[in-house]
Amino acid sequence: MRTTPPRPQKVLACLALCGVALACSPGEFEGRVSQAKADQARLYDGQFPYRPPTEVEKIERLIDFVRKSDGVYYRRQRALTPGLAAAWMERRYFTRWGRKIRTASRFVGIVSERPLAASRPFIFRASNGQETLVRTLLFEELRRLEATPDRVVDTIMDPRDVPPPPPRQSGKAPTHPIERTIEIIEGAADGVLFVTTDRKGDERLQTGAEFATGLRRKTKWLGADISDVDEWIEKIATRNFVSYQPLLVEIDAQARVPLNTWIRRARASVPQAPAAKRSP
Repeated sequence: MRTTPPRPQKVLACLALCGVALACSPGEFEGRVSQAKADQARLYDGQFPYRPPTEVEKIERLIDFVRKSDGVYYRRQRALTPGLAAAWMERRYFTRWGRKIRTASRFVGIVSERPLAASRPFIFRASNGQETLVRTLLFEELRRLEATPDRVVDTIMDPRDVPPPPPRQSGKAPTHPIERTIEIIEGAADGVLFVTTDRKGDERLQTGAEFATGLRRKTKWLGADISDVDEWIEKIATRNFVSYQPLLVEIDAQARVPLNTWIRRARASVPQAPAAKRSP
């Protein structure tokens, strides 16, 4: 049977490896490996002084935090020691629920949810008798795990109680002049309503927040390549895209002015940031 001869590069690499193995005793070889690992760790620490934990590491540390806690867990009116509670969370993480858990916050939400047909939620009773929701307890610990060493960590509230930030759907940066103009429309006074006319001639009155939502959506799809505010006003904020009727602004249920005129007046009344000077 005909075999292919090895390449010269492989032969040289094997000879070099054999030479190193013969030249070094087992102790010397282990020392060189340890030194290489130390040099690599020192190089990593010099470039990256802090490495945040991964999502899997956060989940493992949360389970270990439950295992080492001092108190009793109550779920479905049944007392669980910290070891049993940690084992239950770990089993739930590695079973069918593991397919749905990709982040540590999702893990906390699943293991701390209220049990079905239970009158009381999942709680933790410390050794001093103080009771805390397991959800709050784990989210506070998760906040500490996600904090960088140079930042002071304080207690946090349940994320469900924190109002989500308003979404920006215009496709522009928050500091972009077009987005700033939409924010002026969004913050219009209560007596200012925006009038849109459809093809049948029916009018629709909207508040500034409602009209700004549709204007952001329109800007994202029709004005993605527009960066100039005046061009955006003429193409996006002048006429209805469907009926091609002019967009109007009703002030105190009396006077009506075109939207483009109202925008220019409103922008003129707001102090603009000074433009950056170009170097000669």
